[in-house]
Amino acid sequence: MAEFPALPFWTDAWLADTNHLTWEEKGLYHSIIVLLWRSPGCQIPNDEEWIKRRYHGNATAVLRLCQEFCKFSEDQKFIYHRRLSDQWNWLQEKRQNNREKANYRGNKDKVSSNGNAN
Repeated sequence: MAEFPALPFWTDAWLADTNHLTWEEKGLYHSIIVLLWRSPGCQIPNDEEWIKRRYHGNATAVLRLCQEFCKFSEDQKFIYHRRLSDQWNWLQEKRQNNREKANYRGNKDKVSSNGNAN
């Protein structure tokens, strides 16, 4: 299971960003976004063979869409999507804050005892 199984999806941004794409390109781009979201660090290798295996040999179309919508790491080894990465990082921070708050509440309610039941 993915670290965050639900993907936040902003329909207004999707429509504005993909209005010029064909239905096939929109489907492929959606698949890229889902793969990025489910991948460690919200990024995938910038490796044509790796992409071919995941997209049944359709690496050219995938890389063309990545050139348009995604970013590449400084060393060009990874592909990521800035908006998705920002959202993923925000969710990581929110999860950590919620965990800390839950631990604080749990520890606050515990009463220390000297171990004597009488």
